[in-house]
Amino acid sequence: MSAVLITSSILILAIAALRPLLRGRIDPRVQYALWLVAALRLLLPVNLFTSAYSALALLEKAERPAQAVQAIGQASLPVPAMSYDDAYVLALQEYQQNAAVTTSFTDLDRVEARARELAQRGLTLGEAAAKYARPVWLGGAALMAGWFLLVNLGLRRRLKGARRLNGVECSLPVYVSDALPSPCLCGALRPGIYVTPAALETPDRLRHVLAHELAHHRHRDHWWALLRCACLCLYWFDPLVWWAAALSRQDCELACDAGAIHALGEGERIPYGRTLVGMIAAGRTSLLQTATTMTGGRRRVRERVRLIARRPKTVLALALAAALLLALAAGCAFSGAPEEAKTLDNLQQRLEDIPEELRDRVRFDLTDEEPGHLADYWFDVPAEWTEDFQPWLLSVRQLSQEELDQTAGSFALNHAPEPFAKSGSQYYALHWSVAIEYAPDDQEQFNAAFEAIRDFAMQTVLETEGVEPYTPPQEAVLAVVNRLLAAPSITLSLAPAGTSRVYPYPIDPSQYPNSHYLSALAFNFRWEEAPWSMSEGTDTLRIEASDGSASLTLKEGSYLVTDGDGNCWKGVYNVKDYLAAADTTPFDYLRRLVFDVAELDVLRSTTVPNRDQSHEDIVREWAENWEGARTKTAPGSQYACTYVRIENVNANLPEFESRDALEEFVRNRNLAFTADDFGKIWFCFSYDTVFVPADQSEDGPMWAGNTRYYEGDGAPEGALVYSHVGYMWLTDEGWTCTGVGTGL
Repeated sequence: MSAVLITSSILILAIAALRPLLRGRIDPRVQYALWLVAALRLLLPVNLFTSAYSALALLEKAERPAQAVQAIGQASLPVPAMSYDDAYVLALQEYQQNAAVTTSFTDLDRVEARARELAQRGLTLGEAAAKYARPVWLGGAALMAGWFLLVNLGLRRRLKGARRLNGVECSLPVYVSDALPSPCLCGALRPGIYVTPAALETPDRLRHVLAHELAHHRHRDHWWALLRCACLCLYWFDPLVWWAAALSRQDCELACDAGAIHALGEGERIPYGRTLVGMIAAGRTSLLQTATTMTGGRRRVRERVRLIARRPKTVLALALAAALLLALAAGCAFSGAPEEAKTLDNLQQRLEDIPEELRDRVRFDLTDEEPGHLADYWFDVPAEWTEDFQPWLLSVRQLSQEELDQTAGSFALNHAPEPFAKSGSQYYALHWSVAIEYAPDDQEQFNAAFEAIRDFAMQTVLETEGVEPYTPPQEAVLAVVNRLLAAPSITLSLAPAGTSRVYPYPIDPSQYPNSHYLSALAFNFRWEEAPWSMSEGTDTLRIEASDGSASLTLKEGSYLVTDGDGNCWKGVYNVKDYLAAADTTPFDYLRRLVFDVAELDVLRSTTVPNRDQSHEDIVREWAENWEGARTKTAPGSQYACTYVRIENVNANLPEFESRDALEEFVRNRNLAFTADDFGKIWFCFSYDTVFVPADQSEDGPMWAGNTRYYEGDGAPEGALVYSHVGYMWLTDEGWTCTGVGTGL
């Protein structure tokens, strides 16, 4: 509505200023028609087009009016901004956004102190307008509509006793009533002419009065009166609209005089003027009355008679100049300020234009004017800052791919620039501090200011032409991994090259002990977007969520990873540890640390049915299943063996010297068994495994603990042997053991 008020005011002032210049020099009917332009501006809530020279655009460029409006809006009123109860709710919401809910008395005191602060703050004029303007406007409009109805219904009630005149040559019904001060045209849908008894005194007077009211009807003034009243009801608070309504009604009567004389003929100009003087009633009629009455003050009567006597003649040059001025004013009024093109050229300027609601907390101050450094935002709440704790919120930077790679890990106390948008080869990133940079009392305000200015900066960059949202490859990979880990189950599938066989193993990621290696995939590699290009004839590893939400596909010998949506990334291992070499590919990483381990866990059987067999038979059967799983793995597994044999099974250990020694053994190891059950439902065992690993290298995963070369007979060349011990116990499913070691 503010735009309509501004532009309509310009039009009203322009038309009012032209009236003295045009009066007597152009046809009054043309002058009256000018007010239709102002009425349309008041009743059209939208701009018809945009222009750099519109009134709104020119006002936006004017600094002083904007500053004056801002100062007026910030003026404080002697009225509390809110009640204490409302302030407490707001303070509690602010607190909960920045801290966990607590019942600490200290925290509750802070909330109460903040509530008192909010309740004591005075309401600004801008806040009052935002809070009360709409209900006050609607209430005033409703009262004006009621007044409009009372005025016109009262007129209708006075006209009920009017009698119709017969034998009068007129296109409209004519009534006579002594309840009116002057003749009038009344009725929007079924109009009629109402005259006073004085109008019937002579035939010429009646003829002049009827000509006047018929001119009103031809001009549709009974409809324009409704339009004028609608503007007054909607803009009841604007004195310029009331002034315009009064001026337009004056011009309406002048136009009606011209129309009546045109219908009567030039020979009737002076007699019509005499009738007008004799019939016009002194006084004023309400602007909310739609009937066209012949009332007015002495000054207005003299003006009308003078114009009737002078017979206005149009001055072409003046009329053209006035038309040009009015056209310019209408163009400025009906057009809005064009939206500024949001391009890279004005990006920094738009970043500097902090939203009005943040200017009391955030300021823009670019401390580094090097190319690519676009914005610095600072926390601008009064506080006792020190040199060690500057109130920096965040910065916006423009970086190339090379610059982005160089910044990774180069900031000790600051978060590395985080890219979120891209244009061509340039990235746009946010950069902020991870150190505490606010006074303790300003924590909540600091965090709220940080989040608000971060959202503003990101939105400003993203709405720029040619800029697209950008998700860093690491975050994209992490998002896929997180969806995999959140799935009810995932399937690890290996398809060896040169064979149609697939080794699929479903696992529960929440129970699988090596899931953290899958999670670390996004962080242990440096990722970049890459085209999907892999040669055939290599092993393929696929990880797929059971609900279809995500998947990853990797190829042996390739650094590329693709997901189910067609995205492809190249990953280079960037961690220096014992887990993997520097040239490890994502395939190698997941094959060794995730797939191989999961496969072995699935293949191993941990339960032997209870058939009342000896303990030695239980151990041998369990060990053959547990260790024999190594011969069933997919080709290339680090745990793969070509030969496995169990020997030296011992189920009668340890041998305890006394009952106390057995109880101490159980107590020291925090076992879930009791000494009384030893040898009955639980026992200890040991065995040796003779095996030939597929990987014959001496640094392979099979060389651990007490592994040694086998020196016995009956085993293939290169066989190894290691010894394992463990605990076996009886469950409802049978005898079980969940793992063995090199010592009890």
